[in-house]
Amino acid sequence: MSNYTDHRAAFAQCMADHGIHIHTAITDDGALHRFHVNGDKSGTRNGWYVLHGGRTPAGSFGSWRLGIQSTWCAAFNDGMTCLERKVHRKRLAQMRLQRDAGRQQRQLQVANQVVSLLNLSTSADAAHLYLIDKAIQPHHLRQQGKPLLAPMVDAGGALWNLQRIWPDGTKRFMRGGRVKGCFALFGDLNSGPVYVCEGVATGATIYEQGGIPTVCAMNASNLLAVCNALASPDRQITVCADNDHRTDGNPGITKGREAAVTVGAGLTWPDPCGLGCTCSDFNDVLNCAKAKGVAA
Repeated sequence: MSNYTDHRAAFAQCMADHGIHIHTAITDDGALHRFHVNGDKSGTRNGWYVLHGGRTPAGSFGSWRLGIQSTWCAAFNDGMTCLERKVHRKRLAQMRLQRDAGRQQRQLQVANQVVSLLNLSTSADAAHLYLIDKAIQPHHLRQQGKPLLAPMVDAGGALWNLQRIWPDGTKRFMRGGRVKGCFALFGDLNSGPVYVCEGVATGATIYEQGGIPTVCAMNASNLLAVCNALASPDRQITVCADNDHRTDGNPGITKGREAAVTVGAGLTWPDPCGLGCTCSDFNDVLNCAKAKGVAA
């Protein structure tokens, strides 16, 4: 067992070492505690921790907004007895359950907020600067003030989150809302083919070109989760990856290929449209071709 002086202080220091500072007294009662994290919006409580006291204090902490999570223990495994290691593993499992329950509760709260926001919104204005810049139609997108609202659902159609898109292209999810496995949808999902891409503008472009249902995973890291959620023996999936040819490792194609291989989907991506090309997705390439007066 380690020769710590104050396990609460040691736990707080570990949190600080991970960039999470807490300004309230830490409680070692084994319950989930939420708190405000420096830099977050006023009134939010995206930080969380669980700390157990006793002979071998141990805890877990993180930030839902930052995506940080870590564990701490007052004794290294080599300094524990067999019984202490068993108790420690059990505590870690309990803390994971508490953390997940807290995250799910927050996601449900955000889902309710999304419903309220959409009820107060209007149909997207076709003259919105983002729609004009990307040369896409409003479709089912909504609008509240300056930003467009792109609803995000799961494979069962349940609403979980939304992405705000400002006229200059800035994009933000609802903080604390579920993103993994959720997507914006153009068209209606059925047992036929479906395209899976990253962004809203790309999805709208693909749908407008072919009329085939298209889902937008919103980022490359979510492609696999979305494809897994949609995978079905009677559904043909094609991943329409971004071609990030100017970025090391080309994350668009790399993540797109990973998702396609995992679920047995097709895979395609746009070719660069010329020397010095900065285009990366199907919307970029189509608009570039239009500007040059050639067929995409």
